[in-house]
Order: sequence, then structure tokens, then C-alpha cells
Amino acid sequence: KRYFLIKRVKKMYRIALIVETSLASGREIVAGVAKYLEQKSDWSVTHMLAPMGHIHPQQLNNWQGDGIIARITEPALLDLIDSKQLPTVDVLGNIAESPFPLVHNDQHAIGRSVAEHFTQSAHVHFGYIGLRDEMWSKMREAGFKNALNQQRQAPSSFYLEPNNASQNSLTYDFGALKKWISQRPTPCGLMVCSDQFAPIVFEACHAVQKKIPEQISIVGVDNDPPFYKLCRPQLSSVEPYHAKVGFQAAKILDQQIRGISHDKKEYTIQQHSLHVRVSSDWLAIDD
Repeated sequence: KRYFLIKRVKKMYRIALIVETSLASGREIVAGVAKYLEQKSDWSVTHMLAPMGHIHPQQLNNWQGDGIIARITEPALLDLIDSKQLPTVDVLGNIAESPFPLVHNDQHAIGRSVAEHFTQSAHVHFGYIGLRDEMWSKMREAGFKNALNQQRQAPSSFYLEPNNASQNSLTYDFGALKKWISQRPTPCGLMVCSDQFAPIVFEACHAVQKKIPEQISIVGVDNDPPFYKLCRPQLSSVEPYHAKVGFQAAKILDQQIRGISHDKKEYTIQQHSLHVRVSSDWLAIDD
């Protein structure tokens, strides 16, 4: 008699990861997905290069797979992903009508933490610098303002608008920013929606001779080393733990692929930490 050993070939699930890695938030999400993969041997992950969430449609059209994790930045990307009819998890939350499960940070709590830090430092004047059309920025702003409104404080906001004279979407009206900062009563606690915009804010403060932190205390979000180290003095920043977002998103996608349904549509990572550095390490009192 002859006996043959037949080894069953394990199915490999093909996963598309559409997350930009130019910022710490994206890199941390990718790291979180990689952490989940330590306990998996049946995932094959394709990272589609997506600067700030923009990919060429042909990249996804030509790809055949089993699931997607994406920072869905705009309706066009949502429609493109939806057309694939695959299990998908969003890790941004920028599109309110998205049909996919969402994993994100508690943006309101991040804003509240910055507000509490400033009030504990005895500030009575506040400002917020953000993006008008980005949901995560609007939620951070709402958390910041709501916490201050409860103490009968009314922070002012400045929105970074793309400069129409330039094709570079990261070029902003520096003159308008300088004017707004020069009009802030001091000492002022200023929250910047993301560390990536902190260097231009610092430059504007230096240009109008506003001292940091004596006149303008500044806190950013993401705790992104290239940006907080670039600022002089070094930038205080909130660390949202984006890696936990990536890990949870991978876990949910894995369950979806295996047929486990979820009634819950939104998963919020509550944990975050505020790293206080020189830019906001100041007690704002007159005496």
C-alpha cells in the first residue's frame, strides 16, 4: 500500500492598505496594522501609495483582493472603494455618509485636553488654527471650544485656506496668518490642529514679534518628531495613539472577511497623552 500526504494550501487574504505615510498619524496606523499581522499568517498586504489620501483610480481598479483599510479623505475615493464591493474599514472619518465601519481617535477629547492644559496655566485668551473642511480638525476644534465655553471663554479661530495663486495645496496665505496672530490679546493659548502646520505658525509668531511661550503658548496634535523638533522652542503636542487605530481596524476587517458581522459602526480610541514641552510650559499670570 502507498500512502500520500496531501498538504492543504492555506488561503492568503489580499489586503489593500490605503494610508499616506508622510505624517506620523499615517505611519502609526500602518504600524498598528503590522502589529496585528504578528498574529496572522494568512494576510498579504499591499500598501498603495497615497500622498494625503489621493491615489490613481487605476491602482485600485487593477487590484483584486479581499479587504481594504483606508483613510477615506474625499467622496471620489469613497466611491472608488465602494465600487470594489469588499469588506472595508475607514480609519479617518472625513465622509459622514460612508457605509463602512469607522475606527478613529476621540478628537473631541483631544481638544478638551488642550483646553484644560491652557486653563491650568491660567490663560484667559485662546485661539485655534485648523482646516475648515476636515472633519477631524472640526471635531478637535469643537472639543477645544466646548471645554472653554463651559468656563465662559470664547476662543477665536483661524482656518488655513489654500492659496489659490499656487497649485501647491500646502501653500497658505502667510500674510493673513500673521495678521490674525498679531491681533491676538496676550498671553494667549493657541491650539494647532496638527503638528504639520506648527512650523508656519511659529514662523508667523516670530515675524510679528510674539514671544513663545511668554505671549503665545502653542500646542499641536500628533506628537510628530520631525515637526515638534523643528519648532523653536520645541512644540508641545498631543499623542493620539494612532497605532491603536490601525490595530483595531485590522481586527475588525479580519472579522468581516471571516463573516463575523458587527452592529456597531464606529469605534473610538479613547487613549491619548499630552507631551508638554517649552512652547506651552508657561504660567500666564501678570504678577
